Amino acid sequence: MTKKELKINIVRANEKHLSAITRIARKQLGYTHFFDKILQDNTISVFCAVCNDKVLGYVIGKLYSNASFFKKYKKIKLAKANELKKAKKIGMLVSIAVKSKYQRKKIGSRLVRALLKKFNEHNVETTAMTAWKSKNGISMHKIASQQGFKELAEIKNYWKKDSQNHGYHCPDCGPPPCKCSCVVYALKM
Repeated sequence: MTKKELKINIVRANEKHLSAITRIARKQLGYTHFFDKILQDNTISVFCAVCNDKVLGYVIGKLYSNASFFKKYKKIKLAKANELKKAKKIGMLVSIAVKSKYQRKKIGSRLVRALLKKFNEHNVETTAMTAWKSKNGISMHKIASQQGFKELAEIKNYWKKDSQNHGYHCPDCGPPPCKCSCVVYALKM
């Protein structure tokens, strides 16, 4: 097998993957403040891309009722994301990241497909995801559009308070506050 032909498996994450997932998130996204509870919550699904026992990337998704989704994501409710308001059960792609040297190898797309399959098993009506928009563009636009997601809204300074409260450094803005916008996407299942 040549270097380009990596054997990558998408698997359900477990405790042994958590430290690698945390390192990837910290490096790629600048935060890990909610990772300590992800494997204990039965409304959360975590998948990772693994090659030779090394975690190359991950995706985290969470199931919500309509009311609990909009209670958690108040800014999205205010953005008038009507496609989401109609759904009784919403799956949220909470976080996704792939190590830099493994990006652009379809790993992110494979992770998203695994999560969407899991959401289908739970009868999710609509899947939502957010992506940051900076001077460099929209972080997840290509994967979102390839998987059929539609752009619903853009929310300016979405992570400003969160970055200040949790002290995370945005990969584009650097130290708090994050000035990136949030682009909200939805996929009708």
